[in-house]
Amino acid sequence: LLGAAGVAIAGSHKGSMIKAFDLKTARERLSLALPGEGTLCNDMSYAPDGTLYVTDSNRSHILRLKAGADALEDWYHDPRLADPANNGSGLDGIVFAPDGHLYVNNFRTHVLARIAIAPDGRPGETTLIETSRPLDVPDGMRLVSGLTLAVAEGGGKISLVSIEGDKAQVRTIAEGFGSAAGVTIEDGVAWHVAGEMSYIFNPQKRGQTPPLPFRLTPVRLP
Repeated sequence: LLGAAGVAIAGSHKGSMIKAFDLKTARERLSLALPGEGTLCNDMSYAPDGTLYVTDSNRSHILRLKAGADALEDWYHDPRLADPANNGSGLDGIVFAPDGHLYVNNFRTHVLARIAIAPDGRPGETTLIETSRPLDVPDGMRLVSGLTLAVAEGGGKISLVSIEGDKAQVRTIAEGFGSAAGVTIEDGVAWHVAGEMSYIFNPQKRGQTPPLPFRLTPVRLP
């Protein structure tokens, strides 16, 4: 998964995988490799028809797994959603929204974009969303309601992003922690987890232990 960053994890599978488990028995139900070399599975989102969309951060591609399929397909790539200064990488958070389209971000270029999905399932137009303030290393995203998303920002914030047309209002609801990599919504609470990604990607911190423990932190939604 993070072999390119020098992180080695014991296991029989090499590369980046999508895995599914039976929550009652803990048995593995699905194990699919991301197509291509040097892939990095980062975030994913389900559509109501059971289609799974997955971001490959190393290549900034979006992969698709249709319900019942036995392999991921390389569904979409747009150079505007990639960082040319870092080998075209950085695509990260992804959400399937009630308007029937996908919303994605890039943690390197800080962009937020909408990818239209045509009635036949093919990708349509990509629209860059103008945000009221720059997103601060946007990472994981989850739907709150309507077209409002909760976004974990690696700069140490949890924010609500309310999209209207091609623009979005960004409202910070928590800040001041080291970093934020993921967020999920449950019963009016945004739970987020610190990533401390600099301890992976910054060679000067490699091998050091982050000063704070990894923990889930709740933030009550306004």
